[in-house]
Amino acid sequence: MSRRFAVLLAAAIAIAQGRPIAQADALFSFHSNAWLNLHHILWSRGEGAPLPTDMPDAERAAWAAGIEVYAPYSKRNLISDDELIAIKEALRTAEGRTSLDGLPIDSGVRTTLERLMPIYRKHWWPAHDRTNREWITAARP
Repeated sequence: MSRRFAVLLAAAIAIAQGRPIAQADALFSFHSNAWLNLHHILWSRGEGAPLPTDMPDAERAAWAAGIEVYAPYSKRNLISDDELIAIKEALRTAEGRTSLDGLPIDSGVRTTLERLMPIYRKHWWPAHDRTNREWITAARP
């Protein structure tokens, strides 16, 4: 897990602790969203998502290219940068979608996410989704 993600996760846990479940449900909406996960991994330059040893060379090249597209974003603050906030808000609406058509995000970001999503789903998403859902279950009580 990347240090940045761990900090964000710790902050969310700290906020959620000590609140009754009804109050937490009123304050938070819990989701496991592949688009947001992929965005955060690329923003963190792939930290927390080591490349599988059996990953084909074409997928490795595509993944590396996606990390480079996101390189300028990785230098920006995920919580206070207006464009990163807008990307996150747009991706929140994409949960369960197969494409990002019509979302108000940079076309390079959109293309990169759509190109890498099949790779992400193949190699990381099942484990990440399971971890997300376990965290949600633990955070709700």
